[in-house]
Amino acid sequence: MFGLIGSLLGFASSGLPAVLDHFKQKSNQKHELAVMEMAAKHKITVAKARADEAEISGVYQHSQTIQNNASKWIVNLSGLVRPTVTFAILGLYLTAKTLAVVQIYQNGGDLHEFLPEIYSDTDVGILSSVVCFWFSSRAIEKMRK
Repeated sequence: MFGLIGSLLGFASSGLPAVLDHFKQKSNQKHELAVMEMAAKHKITVAKARADEAEISGVYQHSQTIQNNASKWIVNLSGLVRPTVTFAILGLYLTAKTLAVVQIYQNGGDLHEFLPEIYSDTDVGILSSVVCFWFSSRAIEKMRK
């Protein structure tokens, strides 16, 4: 009886390394597949970044070409569009706020009472964002050159 059990154990144990190798190989293939998928995703991300970079570069070169071929008057006028629009909107905004102060003053209201409502934290945020936009755009333009 012990001989039969020993024979069966010997036979089963001789096939055990092959079974273990099969599971090990399957695990390795699964790992390699995961690595290959991650590498493919990385390549796609890099390709998208390069495409975005090429598009931005193309837009910049296009605007440079247009400005180089345009007359000086058109280039100057084009450069004044953003500042003019910004100053016009800022002027209207400050005019509306100033008219609110004048209206309170003319109606005999207490200016110290209504001033925090007229010039609130929102106003500070709006004005600071306009200033930051202009100064940061100048800094970015200097860095590009």
